[in-house]
Amino acid sequence: MTDPDLQPVRLVGLPLELHRWSSQHHAALDREFALLAAAEPDDRSVPVRLLALVDELRGRFSGFTVDANAALAAAEESAATTIDLDYHLPPDAGQAAQRLDDLFDEADSFCRAGSHLLTLAAPEPVARYRRWFLHEFVRQLAGEPPRAWAEVEASAVVDEERVVPTEGGPDPIRFRLPAELDLDQAPHVRSVLMGQVGRGHIQLEVDGSQVEFIDSVGVSVLMAVHARCEAAGGTLRIDPASDRVRSVLKSVGVDDVLL
Repeated sequence: MTDPDLQPVRLVGLPLELHRWSSQHHAALDREFALLAAAEPDDRSVPVRLLALVDELRGRFSGFTVDANAALAAAEESAATTIDLDYHLPPDAGQAAQRLDDLFDEADSFCRAGSHLLTLAAPEPVARYRRWFLHEFVRQLAGEPPRAWAEVEASAVVDEERVVPTEGGPDPIRFRLPAELDLDQAPHVRSVLMGQVGRGHIQLEVDGSQVEFIDSVGVSVLMAVHARCEAAGGTLRIDPASDRVRSVLKSVGVDDVLL
């Protein structure tokens, strides 16, 4: 019998081979970060914060993932290539998943910047899988339907209906936002823009003139990318911006930051 306070999350078509690759990468990252954290136990450092968050979330949510973990382990021992996994979780697990994804992005940047590290930043397929995995908890616990891995993988190539680089080369790089920047589109927007920051492009100019709808998730994505750019000495600016974008950003008090 399911606890009525828990909400269902279904991961559709989880790719087992990519999951193994991702698990191996994260295990190597955990080992190296544990050594770094022991050598320099600074609560502000990325290794210390990531390990602490993983421990916190394991303590809070591991009891809700036993059945799914058992099904995943059985599938990995079989000849299957994909599996559908079902979870029942507290609603705040979505916020926790977003926190973890944000910190994994920081960990990737940390790995890129540290030439002395043995563990590299997550390869793009691993990073894309991680974002899908964690964003499914964010999306579904906010009321959105499941989105299969195959669908996400098929849309990995940026097209003109989504975020599109309109100018490449040296900074600033310009991008055009989609007409709707909501819970469904935001993960892709975030992936593209954070990917550019990870490649060292920290001056981003975003064309928001075609945006007809933007919600709090979309605003959060833009603020997160702006913060990452600013931390590296750059910035993100929206210019031009539609009336809708201006209105929403002003209502939440960040128009002077992003416009």
